Amino acid sequence: MTATVTAADLAAAEVELTSDEQDLVQVLVAAAAAQQTTVRICGGWVRDKALGRVTKDVDVALDNCSGATFAERVVEALAKGLEGGDGRGAALAASSTVGLIAANPEQSKHLETATMRICGVEVDFVNLRSESYADAGDSRIPTMAFGTPQEDAARRDFTLNALFFNVHTRRIEDFTGRGWEDLRAGLLRTPLEPRVTLLDDPLRALRGVRFASRYGFALDPGFAEACLLPEVRAALLAKVSRERVGKEVWGALATSPAGAARAVDELRRLQLASATFRGVGAAELAGAARAPDGGAVPLDTVYAADADDTGGPWLLSARCCAALAAGEAQTAAGPLPTRDATLAALACALLPLAEPGCEALDRKRRPTPLPQAVCKEGLKLPGRTATDARRVRFLRPY
Repeated sequence: MTATVTAADLAAAEVELTSDEQDLVQVLVAAAAAQQTTVRICGGWVRDKALGRVTKDVDVALDNCSGATFAERVVEALAKGLEGGDGRGAALAASSTVGLIAANPEQSKHLETATMRICGVEVDFVNLRSESYADAGDSRIPTMAFGTPQEDAARRDFTLNALFFNVHTRRIEDFTGRGWEDLRAGLLRTPLEPRVTLLDDPLRALRGVRFASRYGFALDPGFAEACLLPEVRAALLAKVSRERVGKEVWGALATSPAGAARAVDELRRLQLASATFRGVGAAELAGAARAPDGGAVPLDTVYAADADDTGGPWLLSARCCAALAAGEAQTAAGPLPTRDATLAALACALLPLAEPGCEALDRKRRPTPLPQAVCKEGLKLPGRTATDARRVRFLRPY
């Protein structure tokens, strides 16, 4: 079922804060006072709050300072204590450690992020961003600068993720002018032209798949068309780390059996399966079967980024995941534990790669079953998960 919000008018939308969130907002306002910083919570927290969902991760956007600078102000504010004088603030300050995640523009990670735990909530701090590009050629690494809320919202992945919660007014702000409308409609639409948004960070193609599978949202037709562009698939291979790809894939498959089936089918429909399950497409399957050394081929020998993913092995993947979802709905034993259900969905997605003789060479040039190689090298999933994926090859009825 598609997640929806009840308030038709943004002005009437109320955000109910938990006690921990009340404390967090109080700390943020106190930390902002000295430099008159406007603090906004952004992204998934606002979306999930509007949908009535519980979320513990908070992203904070700042208008006149860096995330690292503001995080230090938060520590100072905590040291002065929360209202009530019970000493909790000083204790929280003593236990608060600020971590820094460096920017990596070549991997589409454009901002340095400060992260810390406050009042039981994981919080990331970044400044509002504005971007400009040196030219319109191949380089997609932007020049970063402090931006306005409007500029920052325009650079986000989807309009419904570009909503802000102003901690000073305690109101939701929609600087794209379409975020609230799209959230109510359950529509994943980009703030800018879809091609621009996807080339800014190609991982957004997979994020769209994950949000569609988790929330039942529809993909905007323009976004879907942009995902089909060869340059977007090529950018997903070239610009995005495999760890980030693996995290999105696991998140999409972990939603529910029905959600996992939707995710795999969307990857097929958007022709992103070969670029997601790195280098493993119809062309590589055929090459592995013909390999003169008994089937072992280097995993990166064939990328097949421009292959037609709509049929062949990926259609089988989608059908296997759909069958798994149907069986899960009918079982009398109750749902599988989350990890087991996710592994089952991953096994179904990779089942076409478990053909006899379809192997990759690991770093020691040893033949490795393709499902295991994809998990370990293509998705950078934990070793235990990659080992479990090895068993997929024994599931085919031969």
